Amino acid sequence: MNYTGFLFFIAIFNFTKIFNPLAEIMLLPVLFYYLFRNKIRISVIKSEFLFLFVLFISIGVNILRHSSITDYFSTFHFPYLLFFSIIIIDKKFDIKKMISIIKIFTWMHVFLLISSLVSSGIFNLIFKIRGASNSFRLEGLFNEPAWMGIVVVFFILILHLDKKRNLFLIIINTLFCLFTFSGTAYVLLFTFALSYVFIKLSFKRALKYGIFFSILFLLFVYFKLDLVRLLIIRRAKGLISGDYDFSTILRFIAPYQVIYHILKYYPVFGIGSGAIQNYIMNNPQYFSLLKIWTGERTTNVNNSYANIITTGGFSLFISYIIMVANYFKKYVNKETIFIFIFIIIFPFFSGKLAHPFFCFMFFFIKNYSHRFRKNDIKEKL
Repeated sequence: MNYTGFLFFIAIFNFTKIFNPLAEIMLLPVLFYYLFRNKIRISVIKSEFLFLFVLFISIGVNILRHSSITDYFSTFHFPYLLFFSIIIIDKKFDIKKMISIIKIFTWMHVFLLISSLVSSGIFNLIFKIRGASNSFRLEGLFNEPAWMGIVVVFFILILHLDKKRNLFLIIINTLFCLFTFSGTAYVLLFTFALSYVFIKLSFKRALKYGIFFSILFLLFVYFKLDLVRLLIIRRAKGLISGDYDFSTILRFIAPYQVIYHILKYYPVFGIGSGAIQNYIMNNPQYFSLLKIWTGERTTNVNNSYANIITTGGFSLFISYIIMVANYFKKYVNKETIFIFIFIIIFPFFSGKLAHPFFCFMFFFIKNYSHRFRKNDIKEKL
């Protein structure tokens, strides 16, 4: 397996129920092995260097503020992952290896779904049961339905690069996404479909795709009407009434309360990596909106942009924007534009900026671009 395949596997494996955090440490010997074998190289563009420079200044500030071993570990966790993804060029980059991994996960879930029809144990393993109504959401081997949905949408983005050979896999993963009942996954899938229509398709082809997905959606609603009513209509009523029960609106407003507070008191370098949870616990009076759907308080900031600001303040946020803008200018083409859009939207729904999955998207865009540039067939926007 090449470095891309290994990193992709770790990024996905990180979301599963059997994941152990020590798996990320495996990246260290693998990195040196591939460097020693001259199969990868380190390539840092100016915007990446600026971002990493400001990040490590923020880490230095964080080290001066904290002293426990736990704080040190969480401090270095973020740049550690960035180092292994953003600045690496895989000389043996091969998208076929990634698609093989996608096929393994896809067919494994197909097997589990079929097995769940005759085994209650497998059914309970791959479906999350909600409440007395016994409604269920597909989560597969992942920690929760939302992560299943997000990952399969990313699978679809990769598979569409060779859609003629992988159309059946795209359809299967689309169905997986629908049965997760994840609002985040729905937004990401809808955004991909909409941007694909505007960027890639003619009007006639767009109309055909629109009819196909409309029929698919109507069948989906027809067969699972009770579940749709519970997870969508009831939740929408909760938003209108302002109730915490089944309401998700605070999840998207609360991060801006965090951003406002950090920029007010720690505008330049923030409070450091991994420190926001303890800060929220010690200062609950400033974060009244950080509550989950039951009304209980939470320290989970579901917004990666907010986490960037808490980690390194305004300086790190500006550096991050410069890096992302340069990625668009230097690496994004008509194939990777959809993954770039994913990178822009995904942080609004997740605070896992330091996650290998999020960092892998930067790695993929950079390496996919280098692959095409090497063959002189890169198509610029």
